[in-house]
Amino acid sequence: MSSPSFAQTFGLKFAYPTSDALQVTAPDPNVTYSIHSLAPKFGFTGELNLPAGLLLELDALYSHWSYSSSSLPGSTTTINSWDVPVLVKKSFLERAIRPYINAGAVLRAVNEDTYIGPIKVKTPEFIHQTTVGYAAGVGLDFKFGKFHVMPEFRYTHFQRDNFRSSTGSFHSNVNQPMFLLGLQRGR
Repeated sequence: MSSPSFAQTFGLKFAYPTSDALQVTAPDPNVTYSIHSLAPKFGFTGELNLPAGLLLELDALYSHWSYSSSSLPGSTTTINSWDVPVLVKKSFLERAIRPYINAGAVLRAVNEDTYIGPIKVKTPEFIHQTTVGYAAGVGLDFKFGKFHVMPEFRYTHFQRDNFRSSTGSFHSNVNQPMFLLGLQRGR
């Protein structure tokens, strides 16, 4: 027998950021950048019940970015990024459609690969492999038996850049608003 206090859900989560993960904020007279970073995120999600009607949500969201710069001619930098938010969630109303809010901490870990032809080089803009921040969101939980469809809007802010040029004109975006869709099974 399982206790409802240990009820859990698990599933998939898809996200679409409303801003680029990398950005150029001012022209740099020495280096030009070509950015390809408005990439959807996807991954896994799960929830555990906590006391006082709260839930603990854990997501693992992957995205893939890339950019080119004239500082390393003929090169493209590809980036694998994982965002791992740990959120406390509060649902309202015990009905088939439940609004909710969530907030908590988030970790971003990235790795980069830059090649000029077959030779791997270190890109000068890569400064931090990990960064932490916070996230907060609002959404709806549409429950169909044991299945949940959960659209959400979430704002994430990171403490520091993963990428930054020497002039500061090119950098990773520390503010990341996004739309998410969770598909879960359980409780």
